[in-house]
Amino acid sequence: FHRDSTVVCRHRGGVSSTMDEEVRRQILVSYACVFFWMIISGSVVLHNKWLLSTLDFHYPSTMTLFHMGFSFVMALITTRLSPKGTFEVPTLAPRQFCLSVLPIGILYSVMLVCSNY
Repeated sequence: FHRDSTVVCRHRGGVSSTMDEEVRRQILVSYACVFFWMIISGSVVLHNKWLLSTLDFHYPSTMTLFHMGFSFVMALITTRLSPKGTFEVPTLAPRQFCLSVLPIGILYSVMLVCSNY
């Protein structure tokens, strides 16, 4: 810490910068990851739609299961192969998990099932 209460961070090259630059970089990386995730997810939905319409595969719930499984595996690979300290996994109480994470997952699954019809 310095007198002006600015936190100094060290980058890989040894160059120091203020915490604001590091926060901006993390935000940009987060937005890029979300954008990439949405593009990949949308392409999987379109691929599922193509399979359902072209190949007469009439099991949208199965397609949703594959999509969610693929998403899980990719998230697991991303978190395991990224540099240490890139992702911080918060510890959530069961009640907090059920109120914050579970509804998003359920709504996302419903959206996938409905988009496959």
